[in-house]
Amino acid sequence: MKSAIRKLVKIGKRSYAVVIPKKWVKLLEIKPSDPIYMVLGEDRSVVMTPLRVSGVEEARLGMFPHLTISSTNARALTKLILALYSASLQGVVIDSVLPRESLLLPTELASIEWTDVNTVIHFKDIRAGPKEVLEDMARKVQEVFSLFTKGLEVPSPELWGEIHKIEQELDVSVHLVMRLTIRKIVVDVLKKGLDSETLVESLLNILAAKVFEDLSDCIDRSAHRIEELLPLSKDFARLFASIKDLSSEIFECYLYKCPTDDAFELLERTTELRKELKGAMSISTPPLLPLLAEVDTIVTLLEDLLEAALVKIYK
Repeated sequence: MKSAIRKLVKIGKRSYAVVIPKKWVKLLEIKPSDPIYMVLGEDRSVVMTPLRVSGVEEARLGMFPHLTISSTNARALTKLILALYSASLQGVVIDSVLPRESLLLPTELASIEWTDVNTVIHFKDIRAGPKEVLEDMARKVQEVFSLFTKGLEVPSPELWGEIHKIEQELDVSVHLVMRLTIRKIVVDVLKKGLDSETLVESLLNILAAKVFEDLSDCIDRSAHRIEELLPLSKDFARLFASIKDLSSEIFECYLYKCPTDDAFELLERTTELRKELKGAMSISTPPLLPLLAEVDTIVTLLEDLLEAALVKIYK
């Protein structure tokens, strides 16, 4: 047994610390910010143990708050859990065994474990802010565009399933962006007060997140209509490919603040695409019109994101 004597050190106004020898830290294989579980014994002893246990064990140790809920609505539950995450909790114990399909949390955000009577959700330490989540959302929307384009050439129920799965992930990401943005605003207010630039950027990020989610939603709905309309004309496939390419450039313009001239050029190209789409709608048969209406909504959403990009440039 190793032993050492150390003095108690005062940290701030309310806390104290004891310095651990460097050799012990190496032996314990721990590093700064690692969790340490502490127990104050009845004999006035203090036992400290590096915490390397599962979420279930952490819950048993009383580290997570308990929550009793009756709903199994997947979206409602996910929004509630994201709210708890944004409150900087380490995890939560739900006092019931929830079905796996009722939780839409991405694996990078949380791990989920089940006991005989509880569902234990352990939040991971995500360093990402709204911008990083938006970059991930943009990548996923481009993946949805690619899957849909591929499905126009070779229809596949598996492709439509992938599109729907990504749409659900983006629905979760929207609420994550909202909560990360709110957290950033609160932190900025507490530290230095809220300036107008931070507020405008925060509102634009929430708008962009909603645009990304709505884009995937439009394509998801369109995928369900395709089976009834195939084969589609080559003109439609070419039009959609043009929209896909334009969307990629608009995403980059928003995320990385493109030059003003580039933004206006993209706006002109969007206007030309809308004219082409209107022309296609005027000569199309009734069964195709609902699909073209979804594509029209996609173009409108891209215009919205481009206008937000212009605001970022000039703010």
